[in-house]
Amino acid sequence: MAIMIPLELAAEFAERAYRRGYQQAMTMAQGDHPIAVDLWRWRYETPASRAVCPDTGRPIPTLETSLARLECEEYHLIEPYIYGDKK
Repeated sequence: MAIMIPLELAAEFAERAYRRGYQQAMTMAQGDHPIAVDLWRWRYETPASRAVCPDTGRPIPTLETSLARLECEEYHLIEPYIYGDKK
């Protein structure tokens, strides 16, 4: 039996993990060439319920929430919430 957590909470966990990975990859990739984006602010000050672009700080078109990003990227995680656990 699977443990069902609120979908919005799962989406926020996924958004935080995405931001952590993005920040780490950008830090490793920049080397001696600093980037002009404040990734710390993007990662920690922007609510995890919003899916925003790290470059602009604005919502991503069609993916304005972390739930929308999770549904787009990992639909199989959303499916049991939509259709029930019928498998």
